[in-house]
Order: sequence, then structure tokens, then C-alpha cells
Amino acid sequence: MIKVVRYLLLPFSWVYGLIIITRNYFYDLGLFKSQKFNLP
Repeated sequence: MIKVVRYLLLPFSWVYGLIIITRNYFYDLGLFKSQKFNLP
């Protein structure tokens, strides 16, 4: 049962990884901006 679930979720993990890699690349290019908050 666990093997079946693992194989079903594998493509979703690839898509998620691709999205995260793309997001990080956009941050590196400066297309996405990060914010800093003044917290104690």
C-alpha cells in the first residue's frame, strides 16, 4: 500500500520541485523581491 502511494505522489513532487527551482531563480534574477521586517 505504501509503495502505491509513493508512486502516485512522485510526479507531484517533481512538479513541486520544478516550481521551487523556478521561484528561487526568479529571486536570484531580482524579479521577485523579498521584504525585511523590523522585529525585536
